[in-house]
Amino acid sequence: MTKLMDRIAENDRRAGLAATWLPIIKAAGFFDDPEFQIIPEDAVVLGGRLMRDKEIAQICQQPEFAIPCGGCVVDYDVAGAIESLDDEGRAALRARISFVTTPTIRGVARRG
Repeated sequence: MTKLMDRIAENDRRAGLAATWLPIIKAAGFFDDPEFQIIPEDAVVLGGRLMRDKEIAQICQQPEFAIPCGGCVVDYDVAGAIESLDDEGRAALRARISFVTTPTIRGVARRG
Protein backbone atom coordinates (compact mmCIF):
# COMPACT_ATOMS: atom_id res chain seq x y z
CA MET A 1 0.00 0.00 0.00
CA THR A 2 2.94 2.33 0.60
CA LYS A 3 4.02 2.26 -3.06
CA LEU A 4 0.49 3.13 -4.13
CA MET A 5 0.32 6.03 -1.68
CA ASP A 6 3.73 7.25 -2.85
CA ARG A 7 2.58 7.17 -6.49
CA ILE A 8 -0.61 9.02 -5.61
CA ALA A 9 1.39 11.66 -3.71
CA GLU A 10 3.79 12.04 -6.66
CA ASN A 11 0.91 12.47 -9.10
CA ASP A 12 -0.67 15.07 -6.81
CA ARG A 13 2.64 16.94 -6.61
CA ARG A 14 3.01 16.95 -10.40
CA ALA A 15 -0.61 18.05 -10.86
CA GLY A 16 0.04 20.93 -8.45
CA LEU A 17 3.08 22.03 -10.45
CA ALA A 18 1.07 21.98 -13.64
CA ALA A 19 -1.83 23.91 -12.13
CA THR A 20 0.53 26.59 -10.83
CA TRP A 21 2.74 27.17 -13.85
CA LEU A 22 0.80 26.21 -16.98
CA PRO A 23 -1.45 29.34 -17.02
CA ILE A 24 1.67 31.52 -17.29
CA ILE A 25 3.15 29.34 -20.05
CA LYS A 26 -0.17 29.27 -21.90
CA ALA A 27 -0.48 33.08 -21.68
CA ALA A 28 2.96 33.41 -23.29
CA GLY A 29 1.71 31.41 -26.26
CA PHE A 30 4.03 28.43 -26.03
CA PHE A 31 1.11 26.04 -26.56
CA ASP A 32 0.30 27.70 -29.91
CA ASP A 33 3.10 25.54 -31.31
CA PRO A 34 1.63 22.05 -31.90
CA GLU A 35 5.08 20.50 -31.36
CA PHE A 36 5.45 21.99 -27.86
CA GLN A 37 5.34 19.47 -25.03
CA ILE A 38 6.34 19.97 -21.43
CA ILE A 39 6.53 17.99 -18.23
CA PRO A 40 5.51 19.58 -14.90
CA GLU A 41 9.09 19.83 -13.65
CA ASP A 42 10.10 21.78 -16.76
CA ALA A 43 7.03 23.98 -16.31
CA VAL A 44 8.60 25.30 -13.10
CA VAL A 45 11.78 26.27 -14.96
CA LEU A 46 9.98 27.88 -17.91
CA GLY A 47 7.44 29.65 -15.70
CA GLY A 48 10.24 31.02 -13.54
CA ARG A 49 12.08 32.34 -16.58
CA LEU A 50 8.91 34.05 -17.78
CA MET A 51 8.32 35.62 -14.37
CA ARG A 52 11.91 36.92 -14.18
CA ASP A 53 11.83 38.50 -17.64
CA LYS A 54 12.59 42.21 -17.16
CA GLU A 55 9.76 43.45 -19.38
CA ILE A 56 7.19 41.24 -17.62
CA ALA A 57 8.52 42.33 -14.22
CA GLN A 58 7.98 45.98 -15.21
CA ILE A 59 4.45 45.29 -16.45
CA CYS A 60 3.65 43.43 -13.21
CA GLN A 61 4.51 46.57 -11.23
CA GLN A 62 1.45 48.32 -12.68
CA PRO A 63 -1.44 48.52 -10.20
CA GLU A 64 -3.90 46.54 -12.35
CA PHE A 65 -1.73 43.43 -12.02
CA ALA A 66 -1.19 43.68 -8.25
CA ILE A 67 -3.09 41.21 -6.09
CA PRO A 68 -3.15 42.24 -2.39
CA CYS A 69 -2.42 39.29 -0.11
CA GLY A 70 -2.94 41.03 3.21
CA GLY A 71 -0.93 43.73 4.91
CA CYS A 72 1.78 45.07 2.64
CA VAL A 73 2.33 41.75 0.87
CA VAL A 74 1.45 41.88 -2.83
CA ASP A 75 1.39 39.10 -5.39
CA TYR A 76 1.29 39.73 -9.13
CA ASP A 77 -0.93 38.42 -11.92
CA VAL A 78 1.90 37.33 -14.20
CA ALA A 79 -0.41 35.53 -16.62
CA GLY A 80 -2.53 38.68 -16.89
CA ALA A 81 0.57 40.79 -17.51
CA ILE A 82 1.69 38.47 -20.29
CA GLU A 83 -1.81 38.41 -21.80
CA SER A 84 -1.74 42.22 -21.90
CA LEU A 85 1.02 42.02 -24.52
CA ASP A 86 0.06 41.99 -28.18
CA ASP A 87 0.97 39.05 -30.42
CA GLU A 88 4.30 40.61 -31.37
CA GLY A 89 5.14 41.22 -27.73
CA ARG A 90 4.42 37.60 -26.80
CA ALA A 91 6.49 36.41 -29.78
CA ALA A 92 9.39 38.60 -28.63
CA LEU A 93 9.01 37.21 -25.11
CA ARG A 94 9.19 33.63 -26.39
CA ALA A 95 12.27 34.57 -28.45
CA ARG A 96 13.99 36.02 -25.36
CA ILE A 97 13.26 32.88 -23.35
CA SER A 98 15.37 30.20 -24.97
CA PHE A 99 13.89 27.01 -23.56
CA VAL A 100 14.47 23.38 -24.50
CA THR A 101 12.34 20.76 -22.79
CA THR A 102 13.80 17.74 -21.07
CA PRO A 103 13.83 14.70 -23.38
CA THR A 104 11.29 12.12 -22.25
CA ILE A 105 11.09 8.38 -22.68
CA ARG A 106 7.63 6.91 -22.24
CA GLY A 107 6.46 9.94 -20.30
CA VAL A 108 9.34 9.85 -17.78
CA ALA A 109 11.83 12.71 -17.78
CA ARG A 110 15.36 11.67 -18.56
CA ARG A 111 17.97 13.80 -16.82
CA GLY A 112 21.60 13.99 -17.80
